[in-house]
Amino acid sequence: MGHEPGMERHSREQRPSTAVEAAKLGIPTGAEVLAVERMILADGEAVAYSYDVVPLAGFPAELVDELGAGSLFATLSAAGLMPARALAEVHAISDESIGWGPQKPVPGLYVLLDQVHFSRRGSAVAYSRTYFVEGRFQFVVLRTN
Repeated sequence: MGHEPGMERHSREQRPSTAVEAAKLGIPTGAEVLAVERMILADGEAVAYSYDVVPLAGFPAELVDELGAGSLFATLSAAGLMPARALAEVHAISDESIGWGPQKPVPGLYVLLDQVHFSRRGSAVAYSRTYFVEGRFQFVVLRTN
């Protein structure tokens, strides 16, 4: 869209998966995941807040520290897990608990992209909840037959 992309990591935590995360990722509840919270920027302005979860079973140990430090997809690609497709749900959300920092919108109005990313083999490689700030990001949908 002609903007300079950016990302700031807010938090990164290795922990057991929740029941919802496990169901989305097709893993046992409590399986180890890496949860990353990131602010997505366009020309230095916060356009989205992303909460990403990656299952760690079978993930290359030497790449775990890179998850959330830069492009999530670049690290997944380096691990041989580049998403080939995603199943997404779109919701309008009003939630004051989403986001952080001085660019956090008030009121907290978002378009939520709740999605599971899948590898070419069909296994879930990441679960993301990305909250796009209302009015700061444009979605365009192209439908074809």
